[in-house]
Amino acid sequence: MLSKSFKKSAGFTLIEIVVVLAILAVMISIIIPLVYVGYKRGRAENAMEDLRAIDAAIHQYAVESGSQGGQSVQSSQEIKIGRLSIEEMRPAPAAEVGKGRKITFQDIKKYLPRNSSAYKLNGKDLLGNPYGDFTVGERPKVPAKTAEYFTTVLDETFWSGYY
Repeated sequence: MLSKSFKKSAGFTLIEIVVVLAILAVMISIIIPLVYVGYKRGRAENAMEDLRAIDAAIHQYAVESGSQGGQSVQSSQEIKIGRLSIEEMRPAPAAEVGKGRKITFQDIKKYLPRNSSAYKLNGKDLLGNPYGDFTVGERPKVPAKTAEYFTTVLDETFWSGYY
């Protein structure tokens, strides 16, 4: 008898390997854009957190400099209660109102959290665009180039009040 015995090999055939690679390529082509969008949204959230921190810093600056809510605050008289001395505060005259006063990033930097990217980047956002000057009584604005960069993953309502 002339019979040959064929042994089944333990490896994969070329077709099986190509099919697995094709499936992996399709999965990767679906996942990469989703990861990119998530990454961009994360950066946008970070930029929004910076704007909120800057907004809070402007308010803190305004309180300490005496111009919160459009009214400067000045002391009018001293009130003594026992050994304690308290100054009574009253609104300043209209000529001294601080609303609309321009302030720079250096004015508010000491009020920002030290671990925030707004503090670390010294007046610039994550993309390197400067925030510019701020106004007491108004919210800080997202730089136009930054808002434009994030338009592919966000709409304008995301910035709500900061745009």
